[in-house]
Amino acid sequence: MVKKTLLFVLFSCNMFAQEFANKHTITLGLINQIALIPRFDIGYFRALNEQVTAGITLGYGTYELMTYKGVENTTHYKLFEMRPEIMLLRRTEKKSPHYLSAEFFYIHHTDRFSNGYFYNGREKVVFDDANYTRNKMGFNLNYGIIASFVKSKKFGIIPEIGMGFKHRQINFSNIKNAVVVDKDSDGCFPISTESLYHEKGVQNNFNFNIDLRLFYKF
Repeated sequence: MVKKTLLFVLFSCNMFAQEFANKHTITLGLINQIALIPRFDIGYFRALNEQVTAGITLGYGTYELMTYKGVENTTHYKLFEMRPEIMLLRRTEKKSPHYLSAEFFYIHHTDRFSNGYFYNGREKVVFDDANYTRNKMGFNLNYGIIASFVKSKKFGIIPEIGMGFKHRQINFSNIKNAVVVDKDSDGCFPISTESLYHEKGVQNNFNFNIDLRLFYKF
């Protein structure tokens, strides 16, 4: 009887350990270091059950840290990013489970430009010196695959793609020697560094997300 009870306890402990094994995941971004707005990002995720995982990714960038210098980054470039995310996993019994996720994001980006310009509505303004601030927030609905390199599913990559909505505000302050040089510019550059660095004001529109991360589970 004692032997059977001991075996039952050991079996139960083993099942408990397996159930809660590899609940924690660390991720490292592979794309953002060479993006137009470069930064390093690292994430932590925890499995709440077999199908739901939640976590957060933090990103940070400065001119000194980047191996790739963005198109217009200066030595004053700084960026902080925060992305909480919740994942709903499917096909968890497979080597590479799929998932749907919802993530919220916030980005605070500052810089300082010399001999630059910006668009204020239909006016193009040039200046000698100015502080730059970009705040961006919103959400994405994503689809991804957790592709493991090893049988234990502890290590691999996570490709992810998604779409959502963003609210972005760009402002210039402490402007020196501002001069309006064009009063009839459209000031619209939807996919370029122009819209990121030079289009002052507020934008509300769609957001496209693509990501690739290394992961390690423990």
